[in-house]
Amino acid sequence: MSIRASPTSSRPSARTSEPASAAQVIGGGVLGAVAAIALGQIAYQAAGGGRLCGDDPCGLVVGILSTAIFEPVLVPLGAHFANHRRGNLGLSFLASSAAGAGALLLWNATETPDPFVALAPIAQIAVAALVERATSHQE
Repeated sequence: MSIRASPTSSRPSARTSEPASAAQVIGGGVLGAVAAIALGQIAYQAAGGGRLCGDDPCGLVVGILSTAIFEPVLVPLGAHFANHRRGNLGLSFLASSAAGAGALLLWNATETPDPFVALAPIAQIAVAALVERATSHQE
């Protein structure tokens, strides 16, 4: 008489599915960047929006800082989930933060900072996707 263990679930788990393509991982990073910008916009509106406080819009600094805080967190998180949680999320957080900080340092160091405004999220998405793909493990 033999005893057989029954399977606990008949559904395949997300970790055993096909590996995510580079486009999917980049798309997850883009989705994280869009979410960060949306949360920054919500913070901007909540802090007063375009209403003037002295010479400056009240919510402008709050919106920019909120986006700067959310982006290095949500970009790697989006890439990580798009990669079926296979990569190293902690390393992706660190690399994305370093890429964003580097882009902001370049922005601060130049006399024409306009191109570097777009460089920060692009660099964060690229680095998060590269780290996720490089540290992916198959199960």
